[in-house]
Amino acid sequence: MRPGEGAAQAAYRRLIVHGASCPTCLTVDEAGKNANLHCGAGAQAYEAYRRARRGLA
Repeated sequence: MRPGEGAAQAAYRRLIVHGASCPTCLTVDEAGKNANLHCGAGAQAYEAYRRARRGLA
């Protein structure tokens, strides 16, 4: 966590950084839309964010 950053904010930042840099998460189909491929790391980042928002982290 960064100074002044709560657990939910830190988890959200990790989720966004992951999604913006992961080749699987960034894959698009022939129409240019997100291909919605499964990404284990992305799913874990999202789950960590969900839990942090609910105070379960």
